[in-house]
Amino acid sequence: MFDVQCFGNNSNLLLVNNEEIYLFNKINNEYSVYQFKHSCEITSAFFLEHRHLIAFTDLNKFFYLVDYESNNNITVKKSFQKKAAKLLAKRDESTILLGDKTGDVYSLDLNDLSNSEFKLIMGHLSMLTDMKFSQDEKFLLTSDRDEKIRISHYPNSYNIQGYLLAHKEFVIQFDIVDKSTVVSASGDSDLILWNIESFKAIQKIETKSIVSNMENEGIDRFDYDRESQNLVVHTFKSKYLLHFKYNSHDKKFEFKKKIDFDHQIDHFICLGSNKYLLTNLSDEKAIFSITGLDQSEKNDSVLTELCNKLNSKIKIVKPLEVRNELEKNYQSYFKAIINNMDDYFQRKQERINATVGKRKYTTSSSEQETAKSKLMVQ
Repeated sequence: MFDVQCFGNNSNLLLVNNEEIYLFNKINNEYSVYQFKHSCEITSAFFLEHRHLIAFTDLNKFFYLVDYESNNNITVKKSFQKKAAKLLAKRDESTILLGDKTGDVYSLDLNDLSNSEFKLIMGHLSMLTDMKFSQDEKFLLTSDRDEKIRISHYPNSYNIQGYLLAHKEFVIQFDIVDKSTVVSASGDSDLILWNIESFKAIQKIETKSIVSNMENEGIDRFDYDRESQNLVVHTFKSKYLLHFKYNSHDKKFEFKKKIDFDHQIDHFICLGSNKYLLTNLSDEKAIFSITGLDQSEKNDSVLTELCNKLNSKIKIVKPLEVRNELEKNYQSYFKAIINNMDDYFQRKQERINATVGKRKYTTSSSEQETAKSKLMVQ
C-alpha cells in the first residue's frame, strides 16, 4: 500500500509505504520526521492528533495504536475479521471506525480500550470505498462499489436516512462541502454535487467534456480544500490536474483550468495555501514535488524543506511495481462483464461431435443467439 494523508489543518503529513509509516509533523514552521517500521504490509492508517497516536491496520487483520513520541511503542493491538479498507475517527477522537473490504463498518471506543472490542454498526452489500462524518457528526456517509452513497444516522447506523444515486460506476471518493452539500467522484468520470437533505443531485460535471475520452479513464482521486473552496481532480493514469472553484452563492463548481505536467501523477494531496504535493513513481525512484495552482508562484522555505525531506527519507523499492499495484487496485472497482456462452457452446458442440452416430442433435442458431444474449455480471 502507498498513501499520503494530511491532518490537523495540513500541519501533519502521514505517509504509508508498504510496511513503513512516516509522520511529518510541522512545529514552529519546521517538520519533524517520525518513522515506524511494521512486520508486514499496512492496509490503512489514521493520525490521532490530540492523542499523539497513529492508528493503523495490517494484512494480518490486526489494528494497532502506536505512540510515535515514545519510541514507537505499540500501546494497543486488536484483531478484526476482514481486510481493512478505511479508518475514520470522530473529531474528539473518542471513537474510531474501521471499514473493511466487504463493506462492513465497525466501531471501537478509544476511551475504554481495555474493555472494548470492535462492534459492527452497519454494512454494505459490496466493497466500501470511502466514509466520512457529516459536519455535525449526526450522520455517517459511506460509499461503495455499487455506485451509491449511503447516509446513515450515527451512532445508530442501522437507521438509514437515504441514498445518493446518480453515478453509473463505483463512487471512488466523496467529501463534505458544507453542512448540506457533498461532492463525489466516480469511475464514470463524473463529479456530482449533492444536497444531502433532499438526496438530489445539484450539479453534474462530465469531465469527459473537458478532456477527451482518450485522456480520461475515470476519476481516481480529488482534493477539496474547504478554506479556499478549490477542487482539484485527477483522472486515472493522467499527466494533468483539473481545477474547479466552488461558488457557495450559486451552489455549483466552476471549471477554471487544466494543469499539465510532463510526468504521470500517481498521487497528490493539498498542503494548504493552494499548494499540492505530487508523487511520481518513476522508473528508478519516487519523486515528490510541490506545485501551486499558479505554477509560476514559488514555494516558501517551509514547503521546500518538506519536499527535500520527503525525497531524502522516503525510499520506495521498485516504484513501478507500486504504481502498477495502485492501478490494479483502481481497476478492480470496475465490474467485469463476462460472456461465457461462447466457451459453453464450444464445449457443447465438442460433446455433440463425440456422439455422432449415437444421436443426432445440434444447437439451432436461434438457441445460440438467445443464450449468448444472457450475460453474467460479476
